[in-house]
Amino acid sequence: MGSASLAPLAERTARCYRDRALASAWVAEAPRASLAHGDAGVAYFLFRHGGFGGGQQSLEAAALWASRAARVRDQRGAFVSRSSGLSSIPGGALHYHQPGVWWVRALVAAARNDRAAVRRSALQFAEAGARMRGAPWDVSWGAAGLLLGCAQLMESLKDPVVLAPVRAAGEDLAAALAALPESNGALPAETVLGYLGAAHGWGGVAHALLRWSRAICGPPPAEALVLLERLTPLRRPSGRWPIRVGSREVARGWCHGSAGWAQLWALAWQVTGDLQLLGFAADCAQDAVDASDGPASLCCGRAGQGFAALTLYRATGERRWLTAAHRVAADAVRAAADEEAPAHQLFAGQLGVMLLVAELADPARAAMPVYEAIGG
Repeated sequence: MGSASLAPLAERTARCYRDRALASAWVAEAPRASLAHGDAGVAYFLFRHGGFGGGQQSLEAAALWASRAARVRDQRGAFVSRSSGLSSIPGGALHYHQPGVWWVRALVAAARNDRAAVRRSALQFAEAGARMRGAPWDVSWGAAGLLLGCAQLMESLKDPVVLAPVRAAGEDLAAALAALPESNGALPAETVLGYLGAAHGWGGVAHALLRWSRAICGPPPAEALVLLERLTPLRRPSGRWPIRVGSREVARGWCHGSAGWAQLWALAWQVTGDLQLLGFAADCAQDAVDASDGPASLCCGRAGQGFAALTLYRATGERRWLTAAHRVAADAVRAAADEEAPAHQLFAGQLGVMLLVAELADPARAAMPVYEAIGG
């Protein structure tokens, strides 16, 4: 499958969800409201597609899907599902619970210049962040994910009154995360997070702190830089970072593996100017795109690996990374066709693959959802 044949797939997917929105249909099976698995994720796809050629049609459909996610948020099955293994979801999880609904609604409303909806949604999101105290701390389930959400709203919204509660929540989350590495020990293995990677580990915490500092135009927190120094020597001779300290297990996907590490080290290079960190990012991205097979998804598979290649393309301008991203996207499309993952799931299903395909239309603006900064 050549890269030229990919673009119509994203438009076909967008047309499908635009039609479903107008027909008053929505994701029926649980969990049906979340960013990772439900209506909010469909809204995010259409929101981004609107800026990559889908125009106002996709943006208006995104608003409908986001509104439906908000309407069903208190219903049984909105965020949990025994069949999917998600039978207990922390209320502060951006990817899996209500904060993700409000986050997407705020972004969509800002793109549509709906100021009233921006105010309501941003406040709801900020209040969710303000309630987040204690564990879990990571990107997928807790405080680091909420801080990334705060960072994106600081970058996307303009009204200082709307941003005030978002900034306050972000400052509290950042302070708690900055204190975390010293709370139970000096090394990542000795503290409350057992994992190292983007979704559930210390790499994700460092990434969130660096994103926040950039969003508020501040210097990188010393605690984040110290954490980077502690993570560096954990690199294995292969150039990969293990899933856990002392483990030999490695991965190539975003959640625990090289794709997520590539994005952390690229951001760290941008913040510090340390070329060694850019070298780390390139090595990790190369490892990610060298995978010959694997699942299709954003979280664990080829779509997330494709976004890592685009991270290096934006950082270096080297065409080889764009070529790799197109190749990996084609791999992801083929893998998605063979999988049984739900078509509508953004992080674990086929919709994430279509997001990568859509964003290849303008690779300079492509971004891993939540984890990387998106344009206005």
